[in-house]
Amino acid sequence: MNPRFLSLALIPALAISLAACQSTPAGASSGNATSGPSEHVITGTATYLERMKVPPGASFHVQLIDSQLADTPKAVLSEITMKDVAGAPYHFTLPYDPKTLRKGGMYGLHASLNGPNGELWFVTDTRVPVDPASSAPVEFRMVRVPGPGETQANAAANVTHWSCGDLHVGATFDNAADRVVLAFAGRSLPLLHAMAASGARYADGSGNEFWTKGDAGVLTLAGEKKRDCTQADSAR
Repeated sequence: MNPRFLSLALIPALAISLAACQSTPAGASSGNATSGPSEHVITGTATYLERMKVPPGASFHVQLIDSQLADTPKAVLSEITMKDVAGAPYHFTLPYDPKTLRKGGMYGLHASLNGPNGELWFVTDTRVPVDPASSAPVEFRMVRVPGPGETQANAAANVTHWSCGDLHVGATFDNAADRVVLAFAGRSLPLLHAMAASGARYADGSGNEFWTKGDAGVLTLAGEKKRDCTQADSAR
């Protein structure tokens, strides 16, 4: 056989053989690998003492901060934004990449609530310590940011109005004293902040209690039946 003809006949077979050798093995990636969603998360609840209606368009933002890198571009390890939120409490799940954590590192959470136009309403005034490796939920309280021309003292007191059955109640929440003062039927009733599984609860040793959850609440006066409450826009 002509040697030149033999060489030409072998070219297609050789090309097929080389293509088979260079093909990607099953299960291998031919591009840059991307990791799936992180299974490591921090869960928690953020709230504030003031009772206020939050208009549509507000957003809640929470960040995981490396405390030892604070005030540097690398400080924020993870963050999420919950859009169009209503009133507190805010239950969040913050995923993070464990590879970003350093052995012996110190970490914290920073959170804020912003209005529809981006104005800052509430914020954590100190960094909330957190152990990312712990599965225990984190709970913390944000503080109100004074508006233009408003002093911090005025911002600490927040007045809301409630319809509680046959009573119209004015509630002044004093964050500095951690209490609420209820005004109704010519009476003034101060109640201290008390422990509660959810919402904001205020009570005294005589059986008086005011427990709110968003725009709803329950008023219990000593010796009387409980009254269901709804927040009103203004005093009547």
